[in-house]
Amino acid sequence: MKKEAQIGHKEAAEMIPRYLEDDLKEKELRRFLEHVQSCHLCYEELETAFMVDRTVRYLDDEMDDDGPGSYNLTEMMQNDIREKRAELVRKKITRRAFLVLVTLAAVVVALMLLDFFGILQITRML
Repeated sequence: MKKEAQIGHKEAAEMIPRYLEDDLKEKELRRFLEHVQSCHLCYEELETAFMVDRTVRYLDDEMDDDGPGSYNLTEMMQNDIREKRAELVRKKITRRAFLVLVTLAAVVVALMLLDFFGILQITRML
C-alpha cells in the first residue's frame, strides 16, 4: 500500500470549512487529520474556525430553546476529531472484513466448480 501524499498548510486551510460541514471524503479526512495533528499552526486555525462555527450554531439553537447551555468548545473539537478518527478506523475494518468475505466466497465457489468438473474431487474426500 502506497503512502498518501501529505497536504500543505494552504490545502489544510481550504479543507477546514468542509471539515466543519462533515463534507470531506474519507481519504481527504484522513490526510487533513494527519496534517492538523502534526501542524500546530493549522490546528489553531481549525480550533478558531471550530469555535466560531459552534458558537454561531449555539446562538441559533439558543434562540429556539428555552434554556441556556454552556460548551467547552476546545473539548468539543477534540471529541469531534476523536469521533472522526474512530469512524475512519471503523470504515477501514469494515472494508477489510468485506474483502475477506468476498475472497472466502470466491474460494468456495472455485472449489465447488473444481469439484463439479471433476478436477478436484472434494466430495469423494469426505
